Parts: sequence; C-alpha cells; structure tokens
Amino acid sequence: SSIAQVVEQLVRVTIIIIGSYLSAKVFHFNLRTTVGIALSGASLGAIASYLYLLIKMKKNQSKIKFQTIDIEEPKIKYQAIMKKIIIYALPFILIDLSRSLVQTIDIFSLVKILVSNLGYDVNYAETVISIITTWGNKLNNIVVSITTGIMVSLVPNLTTYLTENNIVEVRKKINQTIQLVIYLTIPMTIGLSFLASPVWTLFYGTSELGPQVFAFNVLTCVANSLLITTCTIALTLKENKNLYISLITIFLLKLLLNKPLIYCCYGLALPGYIGSIIATMIAFIVPTIMIIIVIGKKHQVNYEKTIKEGFNILISSLVMVILLMLLKLVIPIDVSSRLLAILLIIIYTAIGALIYIIMTKKTKTIDNIFGKNFLKKLIYNTKKEK
Repeated sequence: SSIAQVVEQLVRVTIIIIGSYLSAKVFHFNLRTTVGIALSGASLGAIASYLYLLIKMKKNQSKIKFQTIDIEEPKIKYQAIMKKIIIYALPFILIDLSRSLVQTIDIFSLVKILVSNLGYDVNYAETVISIITTWGNKLNNIVVSITTGIMVSLVPNLTTYLTENNIVEVRKKINQTIQLVIYLTIPMTIGLSFLASPVWTLFYGTSELGPQVFAFNVLTCVANSLLITTCTIALTLKENKNLYISLITIFLLKLLLNKPLIYCCYGLALPGYIGSIIATMIAFIVPTIMIIIVIGKKHQVNYEKTIKEGFNILISSLVMVILLMLLKLVIPIDVSSRLLAILLIIIYTAIGALIYIIMTKKTKTIDNIFGKNFLKKLIYNTKKEK
C-alpha cells in the first residue's frame, strides 16, 4: 500500500507538470483545457495506484489466503468515521497553513525590504518573490509530494500499532519513516539544486535570475519534508500540545529572523533573498528538532541508527554532487533549448541516481532502510513481471 501511495503521487505530479506544459507550450490548447488536464492528474494518479494494487494482487493470488468469517460486521457510526478523517487530514492542513503563513510573511516583507531598504530594483524584487512563493514552489512540491505520499500510509499503520500497544513497532516505524524520508529527499533536493538551470529552462524557459533563486530555494524541501514527517508522527501519537507549539514557533521564527538575515546576507555581499530562504529553513528545522526531542523522551525512541544513516546519506549525496560537478566540466548544463534540457536532466539524473545507489549500498544504508537484498529482490521482481 505504501508503494501504491508513492505511485499515485508520482503519476499525479508528472501529469500536472508535464501535461500542463505540453498542453500550453506544445499543443497550444486554451487555458480551460490546460487546467482540465492538470486537474485530471489526481484521478489518473488514483487509477494508476489502483491498477498497481490489482496487478500485485493477481501476481500474489496464490499467497493470499481468503477465509470466510461468519461474524456480524460491527457498525461504525458516522461520527467515528468523521473523527478518523479529520485525524488523518489534520496534520496536512496544519502544515499547509504554517507554510502559507511563511509565504505570507515573504510576500508582505521581502519586496519592501529589498526595494525600500536595500535599494534593489522593483522588477528584480517582484521576480524574486514570484520565484520563491509561486514558480519555484511548484517545483519544490515534486519533492514534498513524495513525503506526503509516505505520510498518508504512515498514519493508519502507526495508529494500528498504537491500538495494539505494540510500542516496539511504533519506535521502529518512527525511525524507518524518518530514514526513508531523508533517503529520498536529500539526494532529490541536492540534485534539483545542482540541475536548477536545465530544470528551470524545461518548465519556464531561459532565465538568469530564476535558476539562481531556485537553486537556493529548493534546499528548503529537506527541512519542509522532515517537518511534515515529524508533525504527522506527533499528531498520530496525540502530542497535540507540542505540535501546536511547534507550528506557532514556525511563524514566530520566520517573523523574527526574516529581516535580520536579509540584512546579514546583504552585508556579506550575498543576494538579500538568501537571508529570507535561510529564515524559512531555520523556521522549519527548529520545530522539527523540538518535536523529535519530545517524541524521543516521551516514547523512548532511540535515534542513534537514524543519525548514523542520515550521515551516510549526506556523505553519499555529497559524493554524488562532486562527481556530477566533474561531469559538468565535460557536459555543461547551461542550455537554452528545452529539448537539450530534457536530455541533460535524464543523463545527469541517471548517473547521479546510480552513484547514489552504489554509495548507499556500500555503506549498507539501502539494506538497513529497505531490508537486506532489496536491490536483488527489486531486480528479480522486475524480471519476473516482464
């Protein structure tokens, strides 16, 4: 079911981004048709997820034991159903609300500070805020949506273990989830930052400022994804008070740090918008650490393995980027053609993914997170399906 959720998210995001681009830029359909194609992403994602589950059930039908149990099915009250729906949806609503508040602070303060206080051009400042809050944010959602997919499957599983009072599995699931999120988001985020120029060219055309801002702004995805993860875990564990404190902390930190950090970066001869991005990252990281500490103390969760795997993941990602930088000397990534941008993204993504998988295999991180012989099983199942 977890893989089915990821399939749904990937198909949905792919259709929204690629479908909208092809509709508007290649086939020149009107706005109504383009919006319709984008909205169809949710339905098609659900269908893809459903088909995946059907195929897996058909292939493993012999292993599935169907037993007829002659007992009366308990009647679930409408109030109980609504309560569960609200519990499952609430973390995502609260996180989106906090993210919206962070963006609202940028909208009302960043342009004013850049133009009135630091002397930047109005067009420059408005372009920067558009990239941070709109255009770059759409690309950031590629990474964040994967985390959302993982969290959707986490809540019911964690709730089941809590109901069974299986504390050992609860602790194990918390660590596995955090490890899985950082395993996927760190290399994706670093990769998108490295490929900011061709990625931006592919979706929005050539721009001097766009890739520069996006390369920094996309780095907030790791902090954002971890925040979503820890908040979801906290709410599932009924740590509501600490969750609300953390969400208020996000708003206060962003409000207090935004202006000083913009000035600080400007004073260091860096673009002022970097200060705003750093403020956002701090506003996400601090509450995440707060929640992790609270969960660790109250539920005796040991994060030693997670810290170790996180370090291995970071090292593997850095090795990946260093090798890609060497490749960049041979194959430049600054292009003006969308066709070349697609080609470069495919080449660099394939090579980067291969390097990352090899590195995490060497450190046994991939086996520790996904299980032993995960790659062999994956290759075997792929061949079997063919």
